[in-house]
Amino acid sequence: MEDIKDSEIRIIGKDETYDQNTMPGNPEADCSKSIPAPEKRDFDRREGHYNKPRESGVIRRLVILFVLLVIVANVIFFIFRGCMLSAPPVDEPMIGMEELENAMFDPEVPEGKFESLGSAADRSKLDDLQPSLQASSVPYCEEKETEINGIGLKLLIPVGAVPKFEVGRIDPEDSNIVLALQAADIRKDNGEIVGASVYNGEVVGKGLAKKGYVSIIRGKMRVGVTESSPLFEAAIQEGGDFFRQYPLVADGVMVENQPRGKAIRRAICQRGSNFFVVETLTPESFHDFAQALQDLNIDNAVYLVGSPYALGFLRDSNSRLHEWGESRFAKAENISYLIWKKQ
Repeated sequence: MEDIKDSEIRIIGKDETYDQNTMPGNPEADCSKSIPAPEKRDFDRREGHYNKPRESGVIRRLVILFVLLVIVANVIFFIFRGCMLSAPPVDEPMIGMEELENAMFDPEVPEGKFESLGSAADRSKLDDLQPSLQASSVPYCEEKETEINGIGLKLLIPVGAVPKFEVGRIDPEDSNIVLALQAADIRKDNGEIVGASVYNGEVVGKGLAKKGYVSIIRGKMRVGVTESSPLFEAAIQEGGDFFRQYPLVADGVMVENQPRGKAIRRAICQRGSNFFVVETLTPESFHDFAQALQDLNIDNAVYLVGSPYALGFLRDSNSRLHEWGESRFAKAENISYLIWKKQ
């Protein structure tokens, strides 16, 4: 009996042990049953009761810690995902849709990569690239291809249509439009059009960011290069259009530009009284594109938003619609187009 603990009651003649905290209310009725000794628990003198086994407290803390880790991981994931979707890639302060993709995927042009002047045969190729003027009462866009300095080029030549600068979404199902391409770049920081811009006589962009310009006043297009043009004010007074972009060719001489990545390039070009769009078939640098346009005997050329992601479409002589680009760019604020449509 000396080994009987203060917390135990033993029935003499039996081998069962009962803890005073767990013993049934009628111990005599249960003496014939074998009751296992309960799990040992510590007595909390300050609280006046027995503590639960330590193992259960550890498990509970582990479960709580796991739940907290899952919650923190999900919060970090959604914050990071939101930043990736809303924040544009780090690049120049003002840059267009094409430059964003170019900065992500296209390598820089090695220093010293310059093409030589094209041959006289190259410079005369444009004479054979005029529209065939197929018999049709419906305006359309004609496509022709050539190669200059080893660079494949596509010419998009509107026939029977007049140019217009548009800000906002346009409908590819509008059968009056025969050619549409993204025009002005958009600022990353505030979503506004880069540089001085006028749409239907209303100023929609301010500042001189690029020296190239395109004006459309009373249906007449002008393409040129200058820091200050009276055509900006004229567009406001006459209810016309005006926007700026990178200059590529000025008075028959190529113009150098700072961006050095490669991408699909596009430009609105003037040769004499004719206006058309030239696009590269492969990613090219600004320098090589401008050089090819000079060798095509282009008088003036101004850049348009490039890359395979920029939106655009055309209608051929059979009224078939050809579209390109990514639809997500249509959601960009202040998206703009240079279009040709039926008069």
